[in-house]
Amino acid sequence: MVPLFPAITDQIPDGGVEELPPFLLGFPKSSVPRLLNDDRIALTAPFPKAFDLEQNLHASFKRELLFGIGERWSRTITLDGEPYELRAQVSERESDAFWIILAASLPKALDDMFGTGGAYIGPATGSRSFNLASFGEGLPILYIWDERQPPSITSQRDLGAHEFGHTVLRDAYDPLTSCCHKGTSDPVGTVSASAPTFAATPPPTTVLDLMLYYNLPKNVSVDANTLATDDDARALAWMAKVVFG
Repeated sequence: MVPLFPAITDQIPDGGVEELPPFLLGFPKSSVPRLLNDDRIALTAPFPKAFDLEQNLHASFKRELLFGIGERWSRTITLDGEPYELRAQVSERESDAFWIILAASLPKALDDMFGTGGAYIGPATGSRSFNLASFGEGLPILYIWDERQPPSITSQRDLGAHEFGHTVLRDAYDPLTSCCHKGTSDPVGTVSASAPTFAATPPPTTVLDLMLYYNLPKNVSVDANTLATDDDARALAWMAKVVFG
């Protein structure tokens, strides 16, 4: 394989280096050409500590997000007219995995660093989670903890499953379907007037599409009612390249 950036690798001693360029991780020289030619280039960037969540909060937030993915993407699906029980299980590993980042909101981080975050950008800016993989493979999911309105456990689980689902929609359909929530929002997440509307919290027996946006009053939530649709769950099985039969 011919590296895209041979001059970079020529500068690295055969035994590796202790002080690497800021854009390279601590890999041996033999790995650098592979990384520079990979679809998912391994880069590093400085990330202010102000975005770090407190250890216990980070652990509990991660636990509920991952639980939600397994909970909301597990369901009965239909294949060739036959029902199958799809069970989604989530575990952590260092490679061949979805890249997720858990972080404090931008206003809080700026407040911690400069004491003026909310004054400069407004309290809501940078406080919403989003999945960059809606637009391209290999990009991260950013789960943002909004300290202004700490989400309930149910909402954290819904959030985990919903943001993960954007990757499924992009891979199975297209980026526009993913970032526009199947037509119920614009690409930046503004809810469409034509999105389904609920004036009150639906009963527990009501099952709603996990990946849609809804028009809701401030005191109404559908977070306990969401589930991946049959089509979307089958798309997840297709992504996993599972062979049945």
